[in-house]
Amino acid sequence: VVRVEGAMFSGLAEKEDVLVVTNLADGRIYLRRDGAMETIGSALPHGIDVIGDPTGPYHVAFSKRGLLVTQGWTPAGSDEGPLDHALLEVTGEGEPRVISNDFWNPFDFVIDEENLFLVDAAKNSIERLRVSGEKTTIFTFARIKQDGAAMQALSPTEFSAVEPYEVDAVPTGIALRGDHLFVSLFSGFPYLDGGGRVVSVGKSGGGAEAPTEI
Repeated sequence: VVRVEGAMFSGLAEKEDVLVVTNLADGRIYLRRDGAMETIGSALPHGIDVIGDPTGPYHVAFSKRGLLVTQGWTPAGSDEGPLDHALLEVTGEGEPRVISNDFWNPFDFVIDEENLFLVDAAKNSIERLRVSGEKTTIFTFARIKQDGAAMQALSPTEFSAVEPYEVDAVPTGIALRGDHLFVSLFSGFPYLDGGGRVVSVGKSGGGAEAPTEI
């Protein structure tokens, strides 16, 4: 067990007995090896976003040259900077390089031989980045229909028992197996029991109107 006072660890990656974790509490990237924790580079933007959730360095993975990190949207009360809502590369020197900040709230990602697939939790989309830097939206998730009766149980006067209620899909996790991407959909407020989904989408986007639910 490794403890860092006040930490809100978010991302985790491992390679050759080295663990790397991202910490939303202080915006730092931590490296653990030989039983000791050390930080890499300077703090990334972090804080509370406009809806009251922590934002900062979310997920991390090893790349050929260093680390790839998804950085959340701009903290409330802060001026927007180039490192916000971005995919960053952190090399051995520790300073981040912006690969792309053309996102809203990039979250999890997965890498294959030629592409990086990233879920944008605010755009409700899967984005593909090629080695050349080209970015393409390959799929946008429709809003999820929640059961009206469940909504009415939360607020009997506000919702109808027969009318469904739609919330954003909010993709937060992604994995790749063969030609298919598997994505976890967190779903939006009010976060009903059973309101989330795990779905599968073709790696090319496939032009499908709806993903396959798992």
